[in-house]
Amino acid sequence: MRNWREVDVDEMAADLLRSRLIVSPPDDLESMIDSYNTTLRALVDKHVPLRTKRSQERCSARWFDREA
Repeated sequence: MRNWREVDVDEMAADLLRSRLIVSPPDDLESMIDSYNTTLRALVDKHVPLRTKRSQERCSARWFDREA
């Protein structure tokens, strides 16, 4: 999961403005879409990295049986 509350929007925006997508955008549409997806994925991974979350073991219903 990602904790979106942790993102520093100003820092992420500054990184976007320095990215290849903005500084030297591709000429054709397909390359532009690829650059857009790659750039945004990299920024999200940098600024809001994925973290594992451990779920607490609990029964959601009375009929739940762990051995089933």
